[in-house]
Amino acid sequence: MSGGPEAPPVPAGIDVSALAGIALEVATGAADLVAGASAADRVVASTKTSAVDVVTAMDQRSQDHLRAELARLRPDDGFHGEEEGGHTGTTGVTWVVDPIDGTVNYLYGIPAWSVSVAAVVGDPTVRGAWRPVAACPWRTSPRSPCCGPAPRARPTRSAPRC
Repeated sequence: MSGGPEAPPVPAGIDVSALAGIALEVATGAADLVAGASAADRVVASTKTSAVDVVTAMDQRSQDHLRAELARLRPDDGFHGEEEGGHTGTTGVTWVVDPIDGTVNYLYGIPAWSVSVAAVVGDPTVRGAWRPVAACPWRTSPRSPCCGPAPRARPTRSAPRC
């Protein structure tokens, strides 16, 4: 052990398969929203860490959609979005979303982006203090989901091949 924070176990009564189904449902809805957008929706709304770390208007619309759908389906869970913070819930589950993973590709019309949705336990803002329990990155190339209970292994920076 490193002496750092440890991710908590999945809270009692949480159905991980149901979380995976919810991840699929909301990721599919957001992917349809993003894919159906016009070229006019591909505008830079702001930047984050640098001039090339952009947020499009559609990033925010997609995240707003994900936040609303997750609040409707799991109102007591937490939410952590890439584009703007979130809130802590009361269930021990937090939804972590990247509304357009591959924003620069999306901005230039390159169909190699995804919508990523994961349910985690623990604090997703503290390295090592959380773990994924269900996830669904909805990929555009090929256009298909890769969803289900998260593997038991520690998360890595590279996504699993599905």
